[in-house]
Amino acid sequence: MKGIQIVLEVIVIIGYALGLIPFGYMWSFWLVIPCLIISLLLSFMTGTVILVIGNLFLSFLSFIPGLGFIFRLLGICLSVLTIDKKVVEG
Repeated sequence: MKGIQIVLEVIVIIGYALGLIPFGYMWSFWLVIPCLIISLLLSFMTGTVILVIGNLFLSFLSFIPGLGFIFRLLGICLSVLTIDKKVVEG
């Protein structure tokens, strides 16, 4: 389960990075949100619910024109924290 969640978080990071390209957030929507919903379901088993809910909230805020890049950068940071928590726990 942890390995699957780590892979999903890496895909989310790629999606957020894609969203940093001008108008790329329209493409990353189809990558980030479905992966975060699956990650949310897995997080109930692995104990990272708060981080994933925060990241899901940031993914919706990333659609705000002009300010969305800030939320995408914060989303990347939350995904890295989630991965870090999973790697440290083993």
